[in-house]
Amino acid sequence: MTGRVAVLIPCRDEGAVLGRKIRNTLALRFPGGGPHAVLVVDDHSIDGTLEAAFRAAEPGRPDVEVRYLRSRRSPGKTGALAEGIEATRDFDAVLVTDADVLLEPDALL
Repeated sequence: MTGRVAVLIPCRDEGAVLGRKIRNTLALRFPGGGPHAVLVVDDHSIDGTLEAAFRAAEPGRPDVEVRYLRSRRSPGKTGALAEGIEATRDFDAVLVTDADVLLEPDALL
């Protein structure tokens, strides 16, 4: 597979595990093509979820952009997913994953 891949992580109050998830996602082997993206959609968190994501995304990598959105829709995973899917229209593939799920290094291949 080649092309641009977006990894979509909708999350609510996942500050305790999101740093681990971001580091795991940035360590994945992405397919040829790119640039790729990791998109964190915060679903009305009150525990510092986005702040945890910001800290974990540094130093990052040149071929994968980490983006952050606060959901403007009604609270709930469906709204966060809709927000994320709308933001990933320009990608060839979108992987939706939860903040507490770790992926194997070759999962995107």
